Amino acid sequence: MARYGQHTAGRGGVSTHNRDMAVRGGAPNGRATGKSAAGKAAAGKVASTKNSVLTCGSRTDVGLVREHNEDSLAVADRLFVVADGMGGHAAGEVASEIAVSTILECNPTPGDPRQLGQAVMEANRNIVAAAMEGRGRKGMGTTVTAATIAGRRLVIAQVGDSRAYLYHGGVLQRLTRDHSLVQNLVDSGQITEAQARIHPERNKITRALGTDYRVAPDMYELEILPGDRLLLCSDGMHGMVEEPLIEDVLATVPDPQDAADQLVSQALAAGGFDNVTCVVVDVAANPRAVQRQNRASVVRAAVLVALLVLILTGSAFGAKAFLDSRVFITVDSGELVVCTGIYGQTFGRDTYQVDHRTGVFATRLDLPQATMDRLHDEGIQADSLSDADALVQTWVEQSGDDGIQAGQDFDDDNAQAGQDASTSESADASGKDGDA
Repeated sequence: MARYGQHTAGRGGVSTHNRDMAVRGGAPNGRATGKSAAGKAAAGKVASTKNSVLTCGSRTDVGLVREHNEDSLAVADRLFVVADGMGGHAAGEVASEIAVSTILECNPTPGDPRQLGQAVMEANRNIVAAAMEGRGRKGMGTTVTAATIAGRRLVIAQVGDSRAYLYHGGVLQRLTRDHSLVQNLVDSGQITEAQARIHPERNKITRALGTDYRVAPDMYELEILPGDRLLLCSDGMHGMVEEPLIEDVLATVPDPQDAADQLVSQALAAGGFDNVTCVVVDVAANPRAVQRQNRASVVRAAVLVALLVLILTGSAFGAKAFLDSRVFITVDSGELVVCTGIYGQTFGRDTYQVDHRTGVFATRLDLPQATMDRLHDEGIQADSLSDADALVQTWVEQSGDDGIQAGQDFDDDNAQAGQDASTSESADASGKDGDA
């Protein structure tokens, strides 16, 4: 349960009010939203990109206490959304449905943080307008956590206390920060994470869609790899199931739909006091990308063998000169870097070195996906260091985005608006109540 302001609260759904619904893979038209008819859809692949194949499972459940499910979810082509409505029956479900449907209609380009952020803000405006027009009820609102994936790029927009997690390398990582009273107390050192789980004000949130025209999402961008597993969930799941158990389920249940089912079942077994919703997305290697990487590895190996021959025949100076003459651009921690040498390793050691960092984030550039893949997989060759810098500058100019330089936000005005809204909401809000 979560509360915002003085309004009664609950959780939201998209169309009907079935107690239990699951979506596996993708709908025939590439989109699935919940709730819909009870039961499981056919298993399948959600989307394929140049670097990865995505499969997913999802489930929403009314829980064991509430009479209505006000959660909503969406599974589309590389777009995944969980929304958690507030305002009670005929309000929370309306708000969460508007949020999900608006984001789907905006159809943000996968991996584009600006478009995803704008879609969430459009959803906020639509919820505010709907309440003013008499659709739903005054004071209705919703949390939202939306994610898009393009190749290795994961972009998340988040408002409220629905969360995104990433299971990577055998470790569960929480990606988002709750907009809640207890999160503020944890951040300020007044309580611990363990105390936050049982705090009497744990259900009060400080930011939600539908509460103010100025609300803006927090944006997250990161690189993902084959074998990673993304989880989006409402607080009805993460509030009932502790993170070590979430990690265990994601680590031991290979099928994403089975994992989603198991997570919801764990929340119900813990009491099911709220609606429960989750989406599990698996990232698998795209066979074509593997073939492309293998071909690049063969070329690198041939060059390295030639260098080894030069070294063994006493031409070490010539080998070093050859390496220094090779220049390429690649990505390190999301930033474009200019390197000398040959992309790869031999005998466990890098065969290149970073000459200098450019201060430009790859995710800010409007580059074709094939170019992004080459930057990550093998690097892009240049004739000289100056030519490499000129190429990066050309990409920056073509993108036409003043926020490309490292450390700048996707939209300074919207970020400031989000801060203003958060300050205003924190002062005015006392939480969102349970069922109306």
